[in-house]
Amino acid sequence: MYYIAEIKYAGANPDQHADDGHTFEIRTSPIYCNSSGVQVIDGWAGTTQDWSTYARGEYITQHAAHMAIAARLDDGYREQELEPYDADAGIVARYWVGWVTRLNTEETAMVCSGWVEQVEADFTDYEIELLAAEAQADVLLNGDSQIDLLALETFMEERRAGLRQQIIEDAAERLNVALMQDSYGDGIAVAGDRRFWSYAELATAV
Repeated sequence: MYYIAEIKYAGANPDQHADDGHTFEIRTSPIYCNSSGVQVIDGWAGTTQDWSTYARGEYITQHAAHMAIAARLDDGYREQELEPYDADAGIVARYWVGWVTRLNTEETAMVCSGWVEQVEADFTDYEIELLAAEAQADVLLNGDSQIDLLALETFMEERRAGLRQQIIEDAAERLNVALMQDSYGDGIAVAGDRRFWSYAELATAV
């Protein structure tokens, strides 16, 4: 008989397991609950060191087990090369969930650094969303990877905030005047009787 095990990361650092945190295995050994020792055919079998195991059925052939996994994974899967010690655990196949590699936050930052640098101080939220979506499509097409889109948008927003703060500080020093937020108009800052409508304008004000 062949048995399907679903493995999920259940720890406190899911970002570190963005790609390998959800897998399926086909085993020749039954799956037992880690606390009671009772065989589990379908359902939770316990959590050990932040990894939860679920039994997902038993099958007469490995092919039947493979087809059952394929039917479960609408987002696709990637078969992984087994390690020599996997045979000792009765593992005959392992699949990572998803058609493409999922990048964590740190990997997304590295891959998309050039895109983040395109952000300017006057970018709107919508322009950041568009740029991040363009970066996502580019990495998927050329790198065969799925970035962390929300993380990328955050990186872009942080760069915009940093640029804006630097422009305000430089302008205040250059103009030798306190800059106030334009609370009543549509501008970005007020200095005395002067109102600045964009960060690009403020950056060159004299």
